[in-house]
Amino acid sequence: MKFRIILLLLCSFAISQNIQSQEPTDFNVDFETYTLENGLNVIFHVDKSDPVVAVALTAHVGSAREKEGRTGFAHLFEHLLFLESENLGKGGLDKLSARIGGSGANGSTSRDRTNYFQTVPKDALEKMIWAEADKLGYFINTVTEPVLAKEKQVVKNEKRQGVDNRPYGHTMYVIDKNLYPEDHPYNWQVIGSLE
Repeated sequence: MKFRIILLLLCSFAISQNIQSQEPTDFNVDFETYTLENGLNVIFHVDKSDPVVAVALTAHVGSAREKEGRTGFAHLFEHLLFLESENLGKGGLDKLSARIGGSGANGSTSRDRTNYFQTVPKDALEKMIWAEADKLGYFINTVTEPVLAKEKQVVKNEKRQGVDNRPYGHTMYVIDKNLYPEDHPYNWQVIGSLE
């Protein structure tokens, strides 16, 4: 037993010496940026280490653009834009992604941005860019009163589960109310209020 402990200590020492002797390397990520005619900024990075591509659409829309007393709209909008578009149909983006071998489709909203992201095989990049563009351009006519009413309930339920009924769920609410002045856009929570 003593021999194993000594051997383990010697190995640990040798590994730590090897790690310390390595010189730090410069970290660099090559990328290109484009601004399209419609104002959309594109950041393009090529990584040939895997046969997949990550597609991320980020909009400069978050709860900080809302007004006190009318909060939660950015998060609701995230849900609505995720549902369908005229050309893809209900759940069309998810169905297309699954059909071509994609995974990890999701979205999130913060104070300053809303994003949608997923990973697809590299030969499906154009399809996913088209699908994201279709979602942006052709979702509005799919937002009917019943769809809006249903998604409002989904978002309210998220708030109940993730904030109201979770231990210490209101901690950030209390902190933000005391950290930011009343008229500051970070004074309210991203998920909004049930009212």
